[in-house]
Amino acid sequence: MVLGKLNYSPSDTKPGKYIAVDCEMVTAKGGQRSLARVSVVNLFGATVLDTFVRQNTPVVDYKTHVSGVRPRDLSSQSAIPFEDAQKSVRELLKDRILVGHALHHDLKVLKLSHPHYMCRDTSRYPGATGPTPALKSLVQKELGIHIQDGEHDSITDARAAMALYRARKEDWERPTSQNPKTLEEPTEEEDNSVTPDDEPGPGLEPGPPDGIHIHVAMNSKTPSKSKRQPGKTVNIASKKIKTKLSSAVSQRKGSDANHPKKRVNGHGNSKTNDPSNQGNWWAIL
Repeated sequence: MVLGKLNYSPSDTKPGKYIAVDCEMVTAKGGQRSLARVSVVNLFGATVLDTFVRQNTPVVDYKTHVSGVRPRDLSSQSAIPFEDAQKSVRELLKDRILVGHALHHDLKVLKLSHPHYMCRDTSRYPGATGPTPALKSLVQKELGIHIQDGEHDSITDARAAMALYRARKEDWERPTSQNPKTLEEPTEEEDNSVTPDDEPGPGLEPGPPDGIHIHVAMNSKTPSKSKRQPGKTVNIASKKIKTKLSSAVSQRKGSDANHPKKRVNGHGNSKTNDPSNQGNWWAIL
């Protein structure tokens, strides 16, 4: 694939979901880099676009020993204006995963941008450590193939980047914090699960005594996520509730002292000291 020794069927030559790009550049008057050639291949390495680009500014260095570009390439009738090359690449980028090596250089010279989460830059190869690896050394190490022995060829380089991506595609597509759009959305169950913040921590006031059920009305402005979920235990640790509870207990004790034969049932009605009528005194809270 990298060396272009495959035969492609018509269906294999379509752009598909994945494309790889590589650009060759020259130095124009004023020292600026200028796009000289742009090549795009698909997932199988089939050429989707390959064109030389006509220059509007005089070229002061063709960098032929690296770019492989010569004056005749840029003056030929097959060379197209920069605007046409840019438009062609822009159309190919729509809704596609872009693969390449040091993509920021290619996108900069094309004067284009692409969402970060849709870029697969092989200069940040999964598992690579140390300095940013060169495409040549990375292809040699990972694929055992020699490229760029002399002049570079943008078709070969684009294919090499795509081959690297395919070799570690599963690693690339694994959700990571650097690739937020591939992160799985939490399920409703996970979103409502109890977190450490839901549990009382050191220094919190204890909840009400066992057997005492206190119903707290929810503020109408409280977000819906704050509502109690079925099966989820909520511990109430409020000093205000504790204060009211202590006050009520004190009042009840004072009432019992004045009326030793009286009890208050769950409806707050006074009745005689009959075990069958001993209600829940905390219901007065």
